[in-house]
Amino acid sequence: MSGHRFSEHLSTGTDPAILCPCGCKTVENYPDIISQFLIQGFEKIRNYLKTPIHINSGYRCSWYQQKMREKEVQSKMELYGLTEEELFAKRLIWHSMNSPHCKGIALDVRVNNLDNIKLLAIAAHMGFCGLGLYPWGCHIDVRKDLTVWNRT
Repeated sequence: MSGHRFSEHLSTGTDPAILCPCGCKTVENYPDIISQFLIQGFEKIRNYLKTPIHINSGYRCSWYQQKMREKEVQSKMELYGLTEEELFAKRLIWHSMNSPHCKGIALDVRVNNLDNIKLLAIAAHMGFCGLGLYPWGCHIDVRKDLTVWNRT
């Protein structure tokens, strides 16, 4: 496979979702932007489970994160009939401009035939501190302080 190999089970060739979806090539040009702690934690989970981990999202550049946020704000303004300020006050906007994805310290993941709550418990045991539960899977990151949320 072509692409940058971060570890035994993680590379841009086999896991293209680790790349920014905008096509900016940031990860290919600057592979060190992906945290070694994130890579090591990913490998710990992968080796513990002995099964593939599907990556839904990895690194996001600030431009792409802003576009995701704008789309979410517009969609939720229409859905809820609220102003942008009201959406933020009610904590209904999920895409932060301070996202750990923009820092190279986060992954959105899922594992076939494994309950997402079990996946988060394993991630917590392996040292991840950012733990988010979603209908599609889990957000895991290596921020310094424990932060847990449920958006199911």
